Amino acid sequence: MQRLFTLALGLLLVQLTFAQQQAAQDKARVHLTHKAAEWGLTVDDVRDVVLNDAYTSKHNGVQHFYFWQRYAGIPLQAAINGVHLNADNEIVFATNTFEANLAARVNTTEPTITAEAALEYAFAELGVTDAVRPVLKEQVGRTYTFQAQPTVHNDVKVELRYQPVRETGAIVLCWNMSLDLAGTADYWSVRIDAQTGKLVSRHNYTSYSHSEEDRTATHSHYLLSSQTKTVSGEPLAAPSMIVTDNASYNVFPLPAESPIHGERELIVNPADPVASPFGWHDIDGEAGAEYTITRGNNAHAYLDLAGFNSSLGDEPDGGDDLVFDTYFDLNDEAENLREAVVVQLFYTVNMIHDISFAYGFDEAAGNFQRTNYTGAAGGGDHIIAEAQDNSTSIDPSFNNANFSTPIDGVNGRMQMFIWNGVAGNPLAVAAPESVAGGYSVGTAEFAPVPEVPVVGELVNA
Repeated sequence: MQRLFTLALGLLLVQLTFAQQQAAQDKARVHLTHKAAEWGLTVDDVRDVVLNDAYTSKHNGVQHFYFWQRYAGIPLQAAINGVHLNADNEIVFATNTFEANLAARVNTTEPTITAEAALEYAFAELGVTDAVRPVLKEQVGRTYTFQAQPTVHNDVKVELRYQPVRETGAIVLCWNMSLDLAGTADYWSVRIDAQTGKLVSRHNYTSYSHSEEDRTATHSHYLLSSQTKTVSGEPLAAPSMIVTDNASYNVFPLPAESPIHGERELIVNPADPVASPFGWHDIDGEAGAEYTITRGNNAHAYLDLAGFNSSLGDEPDGGDDLVFDTYFDLNDEAENLREAVVVQLFYTVNMIHDISFAYGFDEAAGNFQRTNYTGAAGGGDHIIAEAQDNSTSIDPSFNNANFSTPIDGVNGRMQMFIWNGVAGNPLAVAAPESVAGGYSVGTAEFAPVPEVPVVGELVNA
């Protein structure tokens, strides 16, 4: 009898929680309708709206609802409205990126060219000259998935999407796709006109450390997902006590920015028990590490000396005790520090994961994890972190770094390159005597320190 009572109580709590969430969502939807006129939208502009994502931030109880604008059942690129309610179901903030006057601006509801042709047009527009004919892997309704090929790493999903064009005011029906091109760090989100095959819009998921006008990153890891996110499956069992794997890493611990900002230390059990409850080397949500190398639920760090974008199986191995105590000497050559830099990269990426988790970038918000321990959808996207990368197709391939941020459910990729700047004190001040001497300085992103010294008078203007 007691077991039946406990079960009934549990079901009642689940129903109550669902009812509260539904009430908050309904309130958010009503808010969209009420704000439509203020935002310059008609009733028809907000008639075909779908909930794209919803979650509650654990650290402050704020409920987030993201609605995606559609026309004739086809989503508009990046037309996302967010409505945010506090724990008392009071609306505290709302954003608007919906498009106005859809019916007058949409060019068509039916494509003229096929999804396969659109993919071929996209290859041509991106300068891919050696692509093979696309091979259809799967079709679900109007969504087509084509097999990966030597010119693109990922299977390519091609689906209909409307793209607003600012220059003309039109809203153009396009075929939408994401292309992780081989031989480059670029990861393109592309819209091809479904009538003409011309490029309408492209966006690079990859952000580079050096300045390039056509290379910018997306900061919305989940908003451009091609389908509504749902929570499926049962959450993995939470540990009855804090699970510690006693892993240790000899690193420059945060907040040290570099070896000149702190000392190297052997850090034990740095994994946060909330963000990474089974440690950094777990992937199945049960006590015990699945990997003894620099790989786990949040990140996989390895060398990419040949620029293959894949591991050669030579990651540092901490053994059964997960001890990553590697050699490091700041005055030694980079080739002798490879294990140390991979361990440092693994540590830093995991630390950033755990810290940002505490501030709301958790599983529900679409963070980077192979397995979502809560059961939230969107796993399978731990960070691929490549150390001492040698991608010769990337310019410059030294003194550089980049990060690719695709949609939720697809791995983020980090490429870290070797720094070959001049060591020591490349800046020498001759006079006045009070400040004379050698100084350690950084170098500009656009050029290394020249071999022939530049000598001149510095004027304080």
